[in-house]
Amino acid sequence: MTENAIGKIPEWGAECVRELQETLLSDTSPFPCTFAVSGTKRDSLRFGFVESLDDRG
Repeated sequence: MTENAIGKIPEWGAECVRELQETLLSDTSPFPCTFAVSGTKRDSLRFGFVESLDDRG
């Protein structure tokens, strides 16, 4: 997961990525965006995290 992150990973970040990947790769409820599914399967998605709406980086 750390190689797919842009910047620092907050405590809650890894769990959010895991849940998103589960959703994107679901066999029972296929995700409609083929680009997101394909990127997840190839491990090419990148994730950036924002702690708050006022986060200036």
